[in-house]
Amino acid sequence: MRRYSLVAVVTTFVLGLAVAAAVPSHANAVNYFGGEDHTLTALHSGKCLDREYSLWLRGVKIFNPNDGAGVVQSACADAGTPAKICINPSGCAPTNQYWQVLLTGLTGPITLRNAQSGKCADVAGSSIQNYANIVQMPCAGTQSQLWDAHVVRYVNGIPYYALENFHSGLCLEVAWSSNADAAAVVQGICIESDNQLWDLYNIPFNYHGK
Repeated sequence: MRRYSLVAVVTTFVLGLAVAAAVPSHANAVNYFGGEDHTLTALHSGKCLDREYSLWLRGVKIFNPNDGAGVVQSACADAGTPAKICINPSGCAPTNQYWQVLLTGLTGPITLRNAQSGKCADVAGSSIQNYANIVQMPCAGTQSQLWDAHVVRYVNGIPYYALENFHSGLCLEVAWSSNADAAAVVQGICIESDNQLWDLYNIPFNYHGK
């Protein structure tokens, strides 16, 4: 008879609960696994995928909480920067730039769920048009929230991914190859240009990739 250690059983159960908690409520529509927080850094600008915001005192970001709020790029922030209001700034992580990468399979599309808002990167109105805005919407497992992430190029040993929308066939990009903070992120014809290439950095496991 096969014997299982109590530690192994408990560990498996706890991990299962952790994954279940990390997966949004629409998991019955799509079978997800993984779910670690990532930053997504654009190759052309070195800036990170972020939520639509306005600036308040001392550079504190005030985020648009609404469905349909835009996805933008901004300077990548470290813990302790004024990314959001908190009592102890030195302990504040820039969760507005953290995106939970939910996998639908080893080679299947992914969903990008913002760690701060709990909403997913989506194409506005499920559009198939070039230059349609990328926005945050409640995670629903729709095809416009699924992205085929595949490595296009290695730069200094770091894999850079193109993210092709499963619904439109267009790629996640920074509009007009802008280097500006708060520049809009849109979908565009996939040409593997630098503004369409993203470094997916896995925060808890400290590596570059999904």
